[in-house]
Amino acid sequence: MGHGSSQDRSLAPTLGTIVELFWKAEREHYRTWHARNAVHKADHFFNFCVTTHALRDYYLETAPDAPFTAAAKNKLHQEWNRVDVICAVKDIANTAKHWQLKAPPSTKEVRLRDNSAADIYLSDGGKIVTQEVIVPAWTVEVHKGRDYDTWHFLETVLEYWRGFLVTKGITIPHQPRSLFFGEDETRTVHCEVD
Repeated sequence: MGHGSSQDRSLAPTLGTIVELFWKAEREHYRTWHARNAVHKADHFFNFCVTTHALRDYYLETAPDAPFTAAAKNKLHQEWNRVDVICAVKDIANTAKHWQLKAPPSTKEVRLRDNSAADIYLSDGGKIVTQEVIVPAWTVEVHKGRDYDTWHFLETVLEYWRGFLVTKGITIPHQPRSLFFGEDETRTVHCEVD
């Protein structure tokens, strides 16, 4: 990468709007769910939490009715903090971002467990094959006795934000498949060697 403009060195072209940030959260959901290695699952889970926690700031900065007064911002944060999974996202994102939290987190625990899943694919002979596999999975206990497995946590967070944004007049269109699945964009360049 050369020394171009500051925009050439930023993520602004791909994360410039709340819709683009929401789409990134959807991609992190996909990566988290499909990771087969516990460390990679933790990486993607953390990225999901950081991304969805950033939706707060994106909304406060880009909402149709922005800028907000300090009182209006406080009211929105209070609303978000009443939603257990949104609080858990904040706790997870901030626990890893800061060495130590100033206040104790409301989230009780995040545990790594084994979970069963199904691999479904076409065999070389064209038959559908289903195979049960054991994969690492996170369980988030938001308060005593109330926990979410990985899938339900990810889904509940995205459902909350989609619903919240729709009530504020911001619709989230489906992202293109090529973007969601990260289709290969590499190109072969012909080089002659003497």
